Amino acid sequence: FVLGESIGDRAGVRDFRGYPAVQALGQKRHADILERAKRDPQILEAYNVRWLLHRGHFRYGMDACFVKRVPPAHFAPRGDSIYEALHPAPLAAWYGAIRIAEPGRALDLVVAAEDATGVRRYATLEPDDAARIDPALRDALVAATTTPVAATLDAYAPDAIDLTIDAPAPGVVVLNESAYPGWEVTIDDDDAVALRADYLLRAVIVPAGRHALAWRFHPTHARPLIALYLLALLLVIGSLVPYGRGGAKPSSSGPTATPTGPGSPQLAGDRVGHEQRHQRGGLVGGGPAAVLDRARRRDRHL
Repeated sequence: FVLGESIGDRAGVRDFRGYPAVQALGQKRHADILERAKRDPQILEAYNVRWLLHRGHFRYGMDACFVKRVPPAHFAPRGDSIYEALHPAPLAAWYGAIRIAEPGRALDLVVAAEDATGVRRYATLEPDDAARIDPALRDALVAATTTPVAATLDAYAPDAIDLTIDAPAPGVVVLNESAYPGWEVTIDDDDAVALRADYLLRAVIVPAGRHALAWRFHPTHARPLIALYLLALLLVIGSLVPYGRGGAKPSSSGPTATPTGPGSPQLAGDRVGHEQRHQRGGLVGGGPAAVLDRARRRDRHL
């Protein structure tokens, strides 16, 4: 679905937003694709879009539709303003051919990848991603023309997707989910290089043969956040450790000299403690009542 009302979350279907929990329609690459869909609606087929609701918005009318016209060669009416794409790209597929887009021309190649029979003949890579492929393999893929092979979906979760592919030759497996920082991929449990294909999607180069692909999401900001959390936890624990009253205990190695001047901390502490003791008993300072109290204690001692 291509809607601005988060129908995927509410109806429990995959929608054009793909993985990110943030509002994907606010991301530039999503917005670029929908802008292109205004004049080339068939581009939506490249992104695994099968169902298209083409109806006026309850508030904005038809002006809210990204798709202004529905081409019959690519979408069949199914009633109640719902159209079905005739050639949606698979959720994941192997492509034995690539095309490298010039800057600003990636979506042109994505549109042109589908031939008259509805088969997508290649994956589109941008120069930065193409540069990460072995040069000899890259040249071979650019020169090739092949038929794609759909992958088998083994497990699907928001942060973990497992696939199996039988690749007839070295090529690129495109997963029709948004490329996003933090996604990592392995091939047969070996780390692989994650690429971006078709302007928006995740991809990886695979050798010929049967392979298990595993995509896992590891947020790039998680480690710094965990470190900050542990530091804050240590600070909280440290603040709860009680400090000893009255300072350190005297050393058992012998008496030590302590300052006895008028401004010394020891004398100041003695005065404060003496005044506090008398304040708690209703006496303040060393007035006549204090003298009488000391005399009575001396008499009892004698």
